[in-house]
Amino acid sequence: MDAVIRRALPADARALTRVAHAAKRHWKYPEDWIRRWRDALTVTRRFVEHHPIYGAVRGARLLGFYALSGVGPTRELEHFWVAPEQIGRGVGRADVRTRRRHAEG
Repeated sequence: MDAVIRRALPADARALTRVAHAAKRHWKYPEDWIRRWRDALTVTRRFVEHHPIYGAVRGARLLGFYALSGVGPTRELEHFWVAPEQIGRGVGRADVRTRRRHAEG
């Protein structure tokens, strides 16, 4: 995988949201369920400002991301999404390795 893992910026919020929605749709959930999950799948600028979020990017394209919530040594995996066309190509694996480093450090 020739991507870079970097910290997300507030300006990335729309791209993060697009990946989350596309990834959920990939699994063929009914569209009315997707609408119910809209708020949970939406990553706002404010959320990005207040939580560690890391994304795999190739050039300007976001391939996948994860977000942690919580404070101090206790963190939870809040989001973990991979763009559908990237599933099975190592993006999630790279994100998991990076998440481990951030959780431990």
